[in-house]
Amino acid sequence: MAGNYRKRFFRVLGIFIKMILAFGKEFRLTRKYGYKTAQEKMYNSHLKCAKELYSISVELGSIYIKLCQFLSTKHDIFPAPYIEILSPLQNAVPAVPFSSIEDRLISEYKDYKQIFSSFSEVPMAVASLGQVHCATLRDGRQVVVKVLKKEAEDTVDHDLAILFHVIRFVEHFGFISKHIHLSSLLDEFINVTSDELNFFREIFVAEKMRQSLSKFSYLKIPKVYKEFCTRRIIVMEYCKGVKINEVKDFREINCNPKILADRILEIFFEQFVFTGWVHFDPHPGNILVAPGNRIVLLDFGMSGEITSDMSDAIARGIIAVMNQDSHAVLRILQEQEFLRDAANLHVLLPMVEFLLNKVAVMLNMNKQSIQTFDFTPIKKDFRNLISSEEIVVPVRWAYAGKTVAALAGFIAVLNPDFKIYEQVRKYAGKIIIGKPQIIVKYGTKDLMRFAQLTCDLPERLTRLLDEYDRGTLVIRTKSGNEVGENKSAKKSLFFLIPFVFLLCGILFKFVPQYTYVGLVISGGMFFAYSLFTFLNEKGK
Repeated sequence: MAGNYRKRFFRVLGIFIKMILAFGKEFRLTRKYGYKTAQEKMYNSHLKCAKELYSISVELGSIYIKLCQFLSTKHDIFPAPYIEILSPLQNAVPAVPFSSIEDRLISEYKDYKQIFSSFSEVPMAVASLGQVHCATLRDGRQVVVKVLKKEAEDTVDHDLAILFHVIRFVEHFGFISKHIHLSSLLDEFINVTSDELNFFREIFVAEKMRQSLSKFSYLKIPKVYKEFCTRRIIVMEYCKGVKINEVKDFREINCNPKILADRILEIFFEQFVFTGWVHFDPHPGNILVAPGNRIVLLDFGMSGEITSDMSDAIARGIIAVMNQDSHAVLRILQEQEFLRDAANLHVLLPMVEFLLNKVAVMLNMNKQSIQTFDFTPIKKDFRNLISSEEIVVPVRWAYAGKTVAALAGFIAVLNPDFKIYEQVRKYAGKIIIGKPQIIVKYGTKDLMRFAQLTCDLPERLTRLLDEYDRGTLVIRTKSGNEVGENKSAKKSLFFLIPFVFLLCGILFKFVPQYTYVGLVISGGMFFAYSLFTFLNEKGK
């Protein structure tokens, strides 16, 4: 075992050193020529490393296949060749022989044939750590049995130890620790792997998801038969359906793909914004389609709870993007630790404004569908923004990003005419009605920021007068367009006040405990408008 451990260690270390050297060269090229040129020059080198990593992982199995699946979700860190080569392992994992599965069944049940009248030797699905088979219980019920691979459990401790020592070694390369937090990546990978190895946790999450999504009559989540489950085996209800990517003609199963696209979006919006329990692995094998536009959601090994703070950030982000509020977007990014500690907000703000304006032009004005909308310019701009070293993707947000990307792919195939702008507007409205406390809570924070600015006003006026006395004061006059924009902004603020009063009425109806807070916000806005109008008129 010791010899095998050393062999595995040096094989993993070798490929990681090659990858690190390639990344180091890419960082140097990026500083010299820019991100796009560096990616073009390094494409073949990254492709070679990615293929070697893929080959080694398939050979070593289990944890390393899981590692490749994990790395293929890190679009913000790994270049396109890695995503391209490693992504197939999300859905195509080599099966282990049935003899190994049978050994597991015997170790857990002794005589498993006393529980199952039949057990298919051919797996219906294979994952990195588990394997799924069809079976029939003694009472005739058809079930699906998920079995933890013996090989995965036997080698997990050794393989994680290898990864730990390899990461510690490569972190001695200073340029890597500056750009990529490998220890954080490893911590997240260990957490995800530990969750998937704990079948009791998966059972709990599956039941939690059944309860939280029970409002959707068209959604089916398989029932878990706990009396037959163990720490290494899950027995659940068999649900009929067709993999969402294998439907050739939706009319044959009495389904409308456009309705399915809307329902998938609705289900996951509910998870992210309202319930907080999210299925983070929506690949085609985990989403089945049944007649009557019904959806079956499977496999909760990579599901879990996101914090209420993250749910609120998603809700606020949708509203901020809808309102083209670059300052709000930047605040959310800062609060959620997407910005480095030393990030220059004055540099980032125009970049965020540029991206939002580009999205607005393509979505809001053109009302384009998901089929005609070209994501390429935004994707390049986003990559350039990340390569500026001001923005990072926190590990706790990585799987949320992967999930959203997968859902966008499904929706684009199911409904090419899916109108992004209309859907964003629709769900922004649902947030305002369903979570008005967000508007109140963060509206109050904005009011406090305004109060802080008001308190700082005397000091700013003093500095202004000092500059005037020294003769260093520079006054810039506004153009006609700017004056018009200023009037337009004042007019918008004036019309926003009645809207906030209307929101107070909604709060009184649904969440009366926040009504007085809403009135305070309205009063503060009215006071601000009156003060600015008075000062502006006096200045004239």
